[in-house]
Amino acid sequence: MSEGPDVKITADKIYNALSDKRAILVILHNKIDRETKGKIIGSSKEYVKTFGKNIVVKFLSGVYLRNHMMMWGKCRIYDIEE
Repeated sequence: MSEGPDVKITADKIYNALSDKRAILVILHNKIDRETKGKIIGSSKEYVKTFGKNIVVKFLSGVYLRNHMMMWGKCRIYDIEE
């Protein structure tokens, strides 16, 4: 079960992954429209914060992504090669 410390560790990993200067390809859920995907892919992050089991990523393009870690929450970060 995801608890506060686990969620914070995951948020820190996301922050570090998005801090890389390389182009980032984000795999997004297919329910996000193309316009929003276009605002995320290639945009820099402004911040990554946690609120309980929620992780919020704000991009400089003005888009927010929220993930709730739920009871079984996991987040995986892959290198571009993977």
